[in-house]
Amino acid sequence: MDRQKTWEQTLDIAYNGKPAKGFIWYDADEAAKVAAALEQDPYNHSLLTAKGILNFNHDAEIAIECFSRALAIKPLDAAQHYNRGRKYLNTYRQAEGIADLQTSVALDTENNWAWHYLGVAHYAEGRLEEAITYFEKSLEATMRNTKDLISCEADWLWTAHMHLGQVDEAKAAIADISYDTLVVPVIADDTTYRDTCLLLNGTIPVEEYIAKIDPNSEYGNDVGTIALTIGGYSVAKYYYYVENNLEKAVEWTRKVLAEPPATAWGYRLCAMDGPIWEAELEASKSAAQG
Repeated sequence: MDRQKTWEQTLDIAYNGKPAKGFIWYDADEAAKVAAALEQDPYNHSLLTAKGILNFNHDAEIAIECFSRALAIKPLDAAQHYNRGRKYLNTYRQAEGIADLQTSVALDTENNWAWHYLGVAHYAEGRLEEAITYFEKSLEATMRNTKDLISCEADWLWTAHMHLGQVDEAKAAIADISYDTLVVPVIADDTTYRDTCLLLNGTIPVEEYIAKIDPNSEYGNDVGTIALTIGGYSVAKYYYYVENNLEKAVEWTRKVLAEPPATAWGYRLCAMDGPIWEAELEASKSAAQG
């Protein structure tokens, strides 16, 4: 990940009211500058979106308030409906998040990230067929435009299809992902998702993948816990679906759940599947004993 270019992208998104994407971190000096400017000009749309974006992964409630205030100024702002919708999902407010994201895609059908998070929201509710439809819409928009979620959608499609027992469809979703698949350097998770697909389609051995997601490894992953939660769940589902190794799958869900952030999707997916796999493991042990 190119941190300088990522920061430049963050500032562009923040001050120009664009949809949030990529790695966004909190910068206290920039936040203080925006706060001071807002005291002088509290209805400045650009400053409100900037404050919302700067707080995106720092304080979800401040971000939601800022996006809401920006929407009071520009009610048909597709980007802020999307931005607020993502923060609603992060704070487990599914209905509000889906409503905002549906509004966003109605206003802007080309925002692949909004389609993606609609898929994620429906996946989190167990509405997997609908989730697949949204992931496919995201992939279509991705290929028409930014091409920054190719591996991400492939991975989510694989997971949704596997949960539905649709093994052939799952394999097809990741079949074309290779080391040559485009990775956008200012989208922090693009490499992790590509490598996840390479794990699932048999290109990368699981031991190598585990080293890649370890922030303390020789690979020096600067995404840290984000990659570890996404990657940790990926290792768990690899063991569950590919290796049929329940013990290893449970071991990895426990590992992710032991070190949240609870808002990270890898954590939330482990929280969804972990108890089910734990029960399956206990049942298999009981059957073996009895």
